Amino acid sequence: MEGVNLLLLLLLVASSTMLDGLLLLSSARNSGTHCNGSEKIALIKFRQGFRNPSQSEIMSSWMLDKNCCNWKGVECDNRTGHVITLDLHQQLLQGEFGISLLGLPHLRRLDLSQNDFLGALFPEFICKFKNLEYLNLYKTNFRGTIPESLGNLSRLQFLDLGGGFSLRVDSLQWLQNLFNMRILDLSGVNLSSAKNWLHDINFLTSLMELRLSSCQLPKLLPVFVNFTFLQVLDLSLNYLDAPFPSWLVNTSSQSLVYLNLTRSQLRGLLPNTTFGNMYSLRVVDLSDNSLQGKLPPFENMTSLTFIDISKNSLEGNLPPTLPSKLKHLDLSYNNLEGPLARSIAQLSQLVFLNVARNSFNDSITEHFLNFSDLRVLDLSSNSIILNITATWIPPFQLDFIGLKSCQLGKQFPQWLHTQKDFSFINISDAKISGKVPDWFWNLSAKVQHMTLSGNYFRGEVPQVTARLASLEKLDLSTNYFHGPLPHFSPKMKMLILAHNAFNGTISPVCESLVMNNSLMFLDLSSNSLSGTLSDCWRYGKNLAALNLANNDLFGETTTCPKICLYH
Repeated sequence: MEGVNLLLLLLLVASSTMLDGLLLLSSARNSGTHCNGSEKIALIKFRQGFRNPSQSEIMSSWMLDKNCCNWKGVECDNRTGHVITLDLHQQLLQGEFGISLLGLPHLRRLDLSQNDFLGALFPEFICKFKNLEYLNLYKTNFRGTIPESLGNLSRLQFLDLGGGFSLRVDSLQWLQNLFNMRILDLSGVNLSSAKNWLHDINFLTSLMELRLSSCQLPKLLPVFVNFTFLQVLDLSLNYLDAPFPSWLVNTSSQSLVYLNLTRSQLRGLLPNTTFGNMYSLRVVDLSDNSLQGKLPPFENMTSLTFIDISKNSLEGNLPPTLPSKLKHLDLSYNNLEGPLARSIAQLSQLVFLNVARNSFNDSITEHFLNFSDLRVLDLSSNSIILNITATWIPPFQLDFIGLKSCQLGKQFPQWLHTQKDFSFINISDAKISGKVPDWFWNLSAKVQHMTLSGNYFRGEVPQVTARLASLEKLDLSTNYFHGPLPHFSPKMKMLILAHNAFNGTISPVCESLVMNNSLMFLDLSSNSLSGTLSDCWRYGKNLAALNLANNDLFGETTTCPKICLYH
């Protein structure tokens, strides 16, 4: 989704800003520099340890030049010729982490991220590289305990062991020696035994980026923390079982750019002044916690582009003013109420807007929806009236249209005719009546999810639904559709046509099943279908639930899914 892509983009911006401050090496090469012979041998032996070195664009070129200082991914000191950089990230290599690397004693930068070391134990010998400033082993498939001797690498400024879901630590006390650390990523590493993790990390006074997502962190204990330079903090997907950490406001307010605490089991009141001094914040993600209270004011945070506080228990009205640069706003699944239109009308750069499952009460005209870049619009399950004129042409092209329970008028909304690129649409329970326009069924070739249930639609469903090759869920239940059952698309997983007036036999569905093994849920109950039951369900190899009840079908079937109602 656009919101996720925006989040990743902001992450990269934040990371690159911090990396500019590191003592990383220049990529400029000196053709007159020649590598040390023993170090060249060490590199060759290291290459031989992989099963597929020839598949690496970098390593396959190593044999073309006798001088290893000219090899891709290798950099030498211009004065001494010693190898100081080995960068083989994302080469999809498989093999063993060769101890031959000890033949590179002057190494300062080592990046082997996104290669597969086949579940080997974490290489403890790496702790002998005393000059190492940059170590990136992200997603390298090591296992076992991270050695405490890693704390001997006192020059380290960058350490990324993220994605190491088979790694663990007994304690983080060894971090106290890494006083030059700027960027630390242990995401996925099991830290459940590191009881004093926050106290130990607090020794890293120059820390700019801290990522501990999915680390099984122990309960967050109160501690004085002084992260003066911290710009990125990710403690998401943990069980902190604590109130919102007050030290974030007290010590990191001026520098913090990115804050992700989603699904971290935070509880209690969200202080109303929490973000008052965090002027640099661009991303705030507090979603899926148990936070209560009112939405904090954000108007002074002029850099803020991403807010996700969904799936909490926040209440009250929206602030009258929101940061004008917002591109992503997700307040869904809360208890917010009151007007909506005026608070969002000023957000001209919005790409993602989700306020579903609240208690907003408002009438919105097209003048409040002037978002040229909007891709996701979800106003579902509020008391919202869309008072849109029939001639309105939106300035946006939506990918996600969520208007469940919104009042859209008695006639089918004509402005939808302009939306030709959506993958999801839900206009259920919208009190629309009449015939679904022919143009709607063929509007978007990429639609995957279509829900029109709980309206007053009449007429037949055209066979064009069978040609919507991407359609996976179609819910037309609780309407007045009649005529023969439609064939369905090859990728259909869920088909719900219950509580209509479809008549005829079930043969169109059986014919589709012969060509489709994706269907998992089929509900044709409470229609006027007639004829004999078929045993065509044997073609639905993934069909787990079938409901044919309350029709005029007769006979028995010998093949039936696990959940089956046909009388």
